[in-house]
Amino acid sequence: MKTKVWEQRKLSDVLDIVTKRNGEKYGKEEVLSVSDEYGCINQIKFQGRSFAGEDISNYKIVDTGDIIYTRSPLKSKPYGIIKVVGDEIGIVSPLYIVNKVKEGNNSQFIYRVFDSPEKTNKYLSPLVRKGAKNTMNISNDEWLSGKIDVAPSYEEQYQIGLYFDHLDHFITLHQRHTDFYKKTSCYFISS
Repeated sequence: MKTKVWEQRKLSDVLDIVTKRNGEKYGKEEVLSVSDEYGCINQIKFQGRSFAGEDISNYKIVDTGDIIYTRSPLKSKPYGIIKVVGDEIGIVSPLYIVNKVKEGNNSQFIYRVFDSPEKTNKYLSPLVRKGAKNTMNISNDEWLSGKIDVAPSYEEQYQIGLYFDHLDHFITLHQRHTDFYKKTSCYFISS
């Protein structure tokens, strides 16, 4: 059986920019933040309150599987954060670039292309211009102009995305067990 080779493709070949605005569909209770550690998460649940402005009609609607790029720099990701929207849907700041994955591509796979700081930085560093006060200047067209390596079939992309999802859940489960045992052993040692 002959397997197809992965292709290097422009991001514009696999993603479309989402321009759908909120209007009056969602309220401040459905404003999402993008966290490097937790992904796309409700602001109120995550930070205790909404940081949205008074008028949220211009906020962008996001759905499960959308890819979001936020220009918020972190120490490990100085050009911004790229995440996939999970089960929690709602709206995000108009400053974010929101993308739908084009038909024939898998959102979890595309997200995994950017999952590590090294991969994110490698993609973004040639595209982003840092401005005053450490702002990230990049247009929608520039964002989509970089190239990524893509598995040739949806099925292969799906299987790779699923594998890494399972691996993440496995790691999280074992980290929770480790944390529990550390707390439990500290309790017994100090008692």
